Amino acid sequence: MLMVARRRSVTLLLLVSMLVASPSAALAVGSPATPPAASAAPAALTPGSNAAVKADGDCLRIRQSPALNATSLTCLPEGAIVEVIEGLVTADGYTWQKVRSGSIVGWAAEQYLEPAGATGGACPATAPVSRPVSARPAGLTGGALPVQGGFGLTVWHGGTTEDIATTATAGGCQLAAVWATSPEGAFVVYIYGAPEVVNQPWATVFAGDEVPDGTAILVVCSGPTISALSSGSTQGAGSPGPASTRTSAQQVAATPTPTPTPTATPNPNATPTVAAKAALVMDGNTGKTLFEKESHLTLAPASLTKMVTAILAIEQGDLDAWVQVDVDSRQMPGSSLMGLLPGDCFQLRDLIYGLMLPSGNDAALAIARHIAGSDSAFVDQMNAFVTTLGLTDTHFVNPHGLDARGHLTTAHDLAAIARYGMSLPTFEAIVGAPQWSAKGSRTINLPNVNGFLSSYPGADGVKTGFTDAAGRTLVSSATRNGRRIFVVLLNDDYRYEDAAKLTDWAFAKPG
Repeated sequence: MLMVARRRSVTLLLLVSMLVASPSAALAVGSPATPPAASAAPAALTPGSNAAVKADGDCLRIRQSPALNATSLTCLPEGAIVEVIEGLVTADGYTWQKVRSGSIVGWAAEQYLEPAGATGGACPATAPVSRPVSARPAGLTGGALPVQGGFGLTVWHGGTTEDIATTATAGGCQLAAVWATSPEGAFVVYIYGAPEVVNQPWATVFAGDEVPDGTAILVVCSGPTISALSSGSTQGAGSPGPASTRTSAQQVAATPTPTPTPTATPNPNATPTVAAKAALVMDGNTGKTLFEKESHLTLAPASLTKMVTAILAIEQGDLDAWVQVDVDSRQMPGSSLMGLLPGDCFQLRDLIYGLMLPSGNDAALAIARHIAGSDSAFVDQMNAFVTTLGLTDTHFVNPHGLDARGHLTTAHDLAAIARYGMSLPTFEAIVGAPQWSAKGSRTINLPNVNGFLSSYPGADGVKTGFTDAAGRTLVSSATRNGRRIFVVLLNDDYRYEDAAKLTDWAFAKPG
């Protein structure tokens, strides 16, 4: 059984020969031919807990079943964290534990797992720095999504099946199924919400649930949906949660997005009208206010809060530092999430991308505890920061923006915060990235849920938000001919349309 992968060709050839000659042989690369004695088994792993891969520096193969010839679903690196789930089988002299890694569920030899934290829980000292997944626009390109239902042919730029659902939902498609072709040219389908056995052919073709960059796919949309970019969950910033918090893309709320009122060519001398409860337009170069509507009214900002969390992390933290996470995203249903699990190890840089792109509330907590030691200590730093900017109408209670008594700010203050943030090259690069692949103890692909980035020419930031109290919120940024315009919209059902209208109007005015 090749459970621990090594790149030693001679050994591999010998093992393959032995397996062909004797299919019943149970071998592990680097292990004795005789199965380990029962006394060598590690401490019992409890379903619902986390375990770490301990494979002497190699990667551990997660298999489709404990059977000798079972398909390998993925190979997890040393130190990777898996969730232990119900299922324990003894076969071929080994004890096999059923585990979950992201969206992958499979079996691993128990002797190569140990309770998370058993080795002290230290993150690696060094590791490859994560890279953007692609310079191309995130997710699905090359064809229009059939937002009213039907079929659409498009191209996927790499990521998991759940990433496809997230990105499609962001584009207005309530995804029911996706078709693709295998390397052999056969069609294979994934049906969202269907039992695992139905989607087994898909899992076989796309090992590890990774659909490669450049794959042509046919998406099947079941009807109109709230765009994840326009609404989000009741307690998040606009992205459906991971598989652990929803069973399919069809569970995303299906309330249609309001139809925007058509606008004519902007007249710089006319006063714009917007649906927002509060709004402000700022010239980013000069800091001058060009338009305002109740800009000093204190309102709930939702995930626009995360701009300050990101700024403090960038200015106070080491972006290459490894952070061991104690946040459990499974305990945050209904939230927009990066998808963190206790024991995960990611660089601070990855956590900031997870904070700003999918608007991870779990990432906000992980960052706060890493930077300040506790949630409350970090909130104190947030409030001290806005004071240093001279902002007197803002008070934060948490690092993520979920509704809480006294968690309030204004359109005026948010514009000042955004302008400061965009003066930091790292902040500017993060909020403008279409997607990011966080590579730590496991890989998490992070699409940017800010729909303004892909819908407005020259858009380069900044952040979306949504909660019950705040409604739909947005801080947008766009640059044209070296001139940057910020737009802040609070409680605006037409936030993308109004942002585009106000940005056009501002660019039409003299600088």
